[in-house]
Amino acid sequence: MPDGNRRTIGVDEAIAMARVFGIPLEELPLPPESGEGRDLHDLTRTITREGRNATHQYAQYLLAWARLRHRLSSDDSRTAYEDFLTARKIDAGTARHAITFWLDPTSWQHATTAYDTLHHTLQAMGTGHDLTPPTQDIRERSSRVPDLLRLRDLFTTRIPGTPARVVPDLIYHFADLLVRTGMLQAAVPVIDSYARGIPHPADDVVAEINRRLQEIADRKPHDRIDYLESLAARIGLRHQGVPRHDQSGAPEEGAPAGP
Repeated sequence: MPDGNRRTIGVDEAIAMARVFGIPLEELPLPPESGEGRDLHDLTRTITREGRNATHQYAQYLLAWARLRHRLSSDDSRTAYEDFLTARKIDAGTARHAITFWLDPTSWQHATTAYDTLHHTLQAMGTGHDLTPPTQDIRERSSRVPDLLRLRDLFTTRIPGTPARVVPDLIYHFADLLVRTGMLQAAVPVIDSYARGIPHPADDVVAEINRRLQEIADRKPHDRIDYLESLAARIGLRHQGVPRHDQSGAPEEGAPAGP
């Protein structure tokens, strides 16, 4: 097409074209003069993509560490590990130092804090596809209720209905969720047992999930977002058959009048 027939395409037209052709807006052909902008945009997408991969791998790292801490809390397991290291010609002092590090609460806290920092940084970035960044307030206050309900379904339905040898692969896909909700420590006895091929009741994990949902349901809301999160928690508890404290059906004091 001759240069004289070219014209600038507006944002609305670009969005419409992307919908018609079924492709992401950022993948529409760009004119040569936009090469620098496209290159920078590709870098932001790389950061967010690799960051998401990193959070998943980091969650696996924390899952393995949590299992190790759980096992080393047993005197018998700790002795077995020391004997194994001694048989590999590692002196007793070095072995004890290694075990002390794995069990050290400060080391564990530093590791979990690093995950939280990466997760919140990625939240602030958005998806990497956005034309405008997300509002920080909404992402910082993302509800924990859907995550807790997904985990409750995992431990009440999916794990009991899955062969024990397959459960570790199933849990692999929930590592991020376990770390993000702070449920890893409560769930690790069940996880570690299945990882060794031994089924384990998950009643304590489910009870802890319901306890956290109840805390959210009972929390006095300060604004509409708080109220909606509390409402979601109450619905989740009711679906599970857990009685709520207030059976009157009236909203808590201070909650917005409307849904």
